[in-house]
Amino acid sequence: MCNVQCPMRHVPKPRQSESFPGASAASGSWHIAHHTSHIAFRGFTLVEVLAALVFLGIVIPVAMRCATVCLQTTAHARHTLEASQLAEQKLAQILIDRDTAGLDATGDFNPDFPEYTWQTESAPFDSPLTGVSDVRLVTVHIRWRERATQRSCDLSTLMYPAASSTLTGETQ
Repeated sequence: MCNVQCPMRHVPKPRQSESFPGASAASGSWHIAHHTSHIAFRGFTLVEVLAALVFLGIVIPVAMRCATVCLQTTAHARHTLEASQLAEQKLAQILIDRDTAGLDATGDFNPDFPEYTWQTESAPFDSPLTGVSDVRLVTVHIRWRERATQRSCDLSTLMYPAASSTLTGETQ
């Protein structure tokens, strides 16, 4: 008989009719198996803890890298969207003003968007397909810094010369 006291709880010995695989109550091996089964319920083994740490050591850096890439992609998409909207606004302003003298200029969008700068340039656009002279290709460049890298967004359109009052349907 085994004289080791079980610190967990007292479990009565099985009757002779009860059988456990690989153990018999008469030989005392049931009592040893009983103690080993209690040891397994007390906590995790060292191998299980090390396996969990290795798993976490692999999964956490990968998850953090994925989150970082996701945040960087979101920031880049936001900057690109803002830059394209600012370019559209600047180009619309140029087309409304029709000021050909001030087409080659630079500036910024302070105070609303201080991280963005703009530059406009124009060039003559001669194409036999248009059949119109004095057509200008107007380009707006929007620039900003993103993670120590210069980024840009360019938007171009054709600007036709100001139409005469007879072509636009205005009355005098």
